[in-house]
Amino acid sequence: MTFAFRISNLNINQIKIRPPVKVTKKLHLLSLKILFLLVFTASFSFAQSLTNLEQIFGLIDKSGKEIALSLNSQSKNIGLKYNCPAEYKILEQRIEFAFSRSSINFNKENSVDYSILNYNLDIAGINYKRVFKDGWFGNLLVERESFIRGTYVLENKGVFLLSEKFDYSVTDTIKKDDISSLENLSLPFTKDEIPPEPFFSGLLEPIIAVGTAVVTVILFFTVRSK
Repeated sequence: MTFAFRISNLNINQIKIRPPVKVTKKLHLLSLKILFLLVFTASFSFAQSLTNLEQIFGLIDKSGKEIALSLNSQSKNIGLKYNCPAEYKILEQRIEFAFSRSSINFNKENSVDYSILNYNLDIAGINYKRVFKDGWFGNLLVERESFIRGTYVLENKGVFLLSEKFDYSVTDTIKKDDISSLENLSLPFTKDEIPPEPFFSGLLEPIIAVGTAVVTVILFFTVRSK
């Protein structure tokens, strides 16, 4: 009877169940691993970036394809003229290539017997929009915008059948360290001024590094003491 009385008066809140020492150590080690994974994760992997000129070539190809599709109902034989400022002279061959892959027979002879498409490239270039970090300790990345703008006019014997503007652009992300290899020094339109690095990104790295080191040491000695 005495034994039963003591059990009934036992306060359940006084009972403490401690996990085994091995389980405690495993939990601390798991915490360390998670911490290292969060801080020292690998940077995003990037495929080989297209050069700035290749990006512009891609936009010209896209414009040629879409303009040709819009003219399918007009004729299967259309003369082609392209006009570019002197600095874009290197792009003329690419313009011709872009239209050569369409279902329309674009002819450079510009016979009076069929309509003429005037492709006018007004501007082409690169815009580095912003610089940012790839994670806490990753590479400096740059948001790159490539663009072309202009007009195209379809005419027949001096009569304008169609006149439209075109504006194509594409934005992607490149490594800041790769910019010099992606630009063409002899082609100014493939270059742009790089924005400054964000101010706070340079301050956060040492703070995070010191904080991580302190937490790591604390966890390490906590595990040792257990």
